[in-house]
Amino acid sequence: MKQALWIAGLILTGLVTTGAQLDRQSRVTASLAETVPPFMRGFAQERIAREALGKGDPELALVEARRLVTLRPLPAEHLRTLALAEALVGNREQSLATLQTAARRGWRDPIIQETMLRLAIEKGDSGEAARRYAALTAKPQTPAALLEELGPPALGTNTSRKQFAAILAPAKRWHSVFLSRGVQALPAEASAEIILTASDQGADFDCRRLRGAQRAIARKRGGTEESIARLIEDNCSKDQL
Repeated sequence: MKQALWIAGLILTGLVTTGAQLDRQSRVTASLAETVPPFMRGFAQERIAREALGKGDPELALVEARRLVTLRPLPAEHLRTLALAEALVGNREQSLATLQTAARRGWRDPIIQETMLRLAIEKGDSGEAARRYAALTAKPQTPAALLEELGPPALGTNTSRKQFAAILAPAKRWHSVFLSRGVQALPAEASAEIILTASDQGADFDCRRLRGAQRAIARKRGGTEESIARLIEDNCSKDQL
């Protein structure tokens, strides 16, 4: 009896190990996804749900997306998949609610950030737009063209620029990103206003990068680079430049 249980345990362990290996391998080999036992699907279910979205069958997509979130509820990307499926079946309100939940978890997901930013712009929510644009700016993989497209409507008011500056000022790790990518993407006047406001709120910008931002603003001929020059003069010594 003990030997039979021992053999059964070995077989079960083997099945679990094989299932886990197949699940991991399904990330790169799509054909393996369906071979993974349903109760062991993680990566496989992610693949199956994405394929269901592309098949043009909204009901199937919703079933598979719900199954994905049940099996692996934490990743924001899985909630994003569910939100897309809910939108496909016409449940816009539930889709937005799911997307908002995903957005609270997935600050690193650029697709979620872009979607939430567009919604914030559409609703005229300047605070949310500033936060989402900041998140997109901080992501190296965000295309420059997207930042250039969404920057003016996201930060088109004095209020939204002040809110963006308030996010930027204490976040020292983002300073260099904004002084390069952010300044390149935004109109000259908006860039200068954000830099000056953030400085007033305690931002300690690197002087060499600040000089680079001044030159970028000057190339846009916004006429606002002089204010940045004064900021540099007031805060930077020659050996810092």
